[in-house]
Amino acid sequence: MSTSKRQRITQGSCWCCKKRRVKCDLVRPTCGRCESTAQVCGYGAAPFKWVGGMALRGKNAPANAPEIYNFSPLITAAAATDTDSSGHGRASDVGPSSPAPPANANATGNNGNGNGNGNGHGHGTHDRRPSDATTVHDDIDLLSPAPTLSIVPSTPPLDESCLMPYFANAVLPRFLLGDGILAVDYAMIAKDESLQQAVLAISRAHYNYQAKCGANDSALVRNSSRQVAITSFRKRLQVGTSGDDSAKELFANNVLLCMLDGMIQPSTELNASSMHLKGGFAMLNRWSCTITNMLLEGGLQSHLLSVFVTMDLGSSLLTGRKPYFEPILFHMFANTQAWWGYLPTGDRFLTLLRTLNEMAALGAVVFAHLPSGDGAFLAEKCFPPLTAVLEAPLPVHSLDGIDYRNWVTFCALWEACSSIYFYRALEQRTVDDELVQAHARKGVSTLIDALLPGMLQHCLVLPMLVIGAHCIHSQDRKAIVDALSPTVSYLAFGNLPLMVDFLKGSWEKSDFHSTWWETFHDISDRVFLF
Repeated sequence: MSTSKRQRITQGSCWCCKKRRVKCDLVRPTCGRCESTAQVCGYGAAPFKWVGGMALRGKNAPANAPEIYNFSPLITAAAATDTDSSGHGRASDVGPSSPAPPANANATGNNGNGNGNGNGHGHGTHDRRPSDATTVHDDIDLLSPAPTLSIVPSTPPLDESCLMPYFANAVLPRFLLGDGILAVDYAMIAKDESLQQAVLAISRAHYNYQAKCGANDSALVRNSSRQVAITSFRKRLQVGTSGDDSAKELFANNVLLCMLDGMIQPSTELNASSMHLKGGFAMLNRWSCTITNMLLEGGLQSHLLSVFVTMDLGSSLLTGRKPYFEPILFHMFANTQAWWGYLPTGDRFLTLLRTLNEMAALGAVVFAHLPSGDGAFLAEKCFPPLTAVLEAPLPVHSLDGIDYRNWVTFCALWEACSSIYFYRALEQRTVDDELVQAHARKGVSTLIDALLPGMLQHCLVLPMLVIGAHCIHSQDRKAIVDALSPTVSYLAFGNLPLMVDFLKGSWEKSDFHSTWWETFHDISDRVFLF
């Protein structure tokens, strides 16, 4: 009888087979079982784990694990002042053994929007903290949203096999106004190498930025991944397209690069974001049916198109360039997947976007004739329909339902942004003008009074930029910074710190007599903000 150890076929198996405790045929890059079940097969480092569910609760909870499932405003604030000697209750206790969750898998169960229920005993779990750690002090702001658990600096880098799920579960939800998760066709992405490299570059850049990895190593990895994605995209462009489907995928690839260089990892040296934007325009001119095909397909395709259209709108407003897209296009997104979700025909937000696009086109006329007032004289003839939209009363049923009231508040902040643009850019009023200040202060007041839930509070970047740049009172400026803080933390986009720095620099200048385009000149070509 042989005494040698019997070799088991499961040694060295992929992670999916290990998890299921089944035999793996060890075929690379995808084993037979993973291929038959359409699983993501990986043999590298341990896969990224999405935590925060039942695995960390009750009798299955690790004995010494931090109680992240009870993370709430009350517990956090109390723990900040009354922690015991063992350090219970500190968010910093999350160590390398606890894989950091993305924001859509946080302990509060609110899809990562950072809005806790304010209850230290949420979801029926028992608080096992010392009694003195739950003391609530009078100076705690009970209305502040619960902070989102962030990835700690000791978090290890993601394995490449985990970057694709990270894109679907952590990156895309930050570009979606709602709690849903867009379906991602992994097989389709895997077939297109350039598209796959763009997805990997975005995921790696966002993860490293949020994880606060080592500056030198992280920058080297991000830049290398970005260069691979751009090189692959250029090669794909040289090959050309064989039909409408390949044209859509090629344009989607360009949108991802816009998101990478204009929002997630903006370059401070080169205007890479503007170059990608112009490249997208050239592609749409070359393949004229791309817009229609993406709208009709819906899903991720129409979502990426809506992101690109909004990038064009925001860039046009700040730079004085004429928008590429026609205003009517926004109404074609009705009942179609977009970054703002599914909106019915005639929704107020779609109307505001269309009006902003029309005003941006008029603003381009005004800007082209500066310092002469000829452009403003011509644009004035088009004011009546614009003012009719901005001054339109709210619907009668605007107070029915909390969700609808939140949506009305969200639209009101975008309306304040539109009104400020109208008075500053089209009517050429100064920053300290009475009407400009009235709408700026109204926007700040709305922002303070309304505690918008979920992604509603994180999709107000452009309105907060416009409103904030026109705040002349210190308390209003502080309110803008405070409102931006959770958004900067949750989204973890590199363009947001640049925006905050821009606002602070603008406030220090206190230049009340510069034109609209002079005000935003320092940031208009560097990043996309919306």
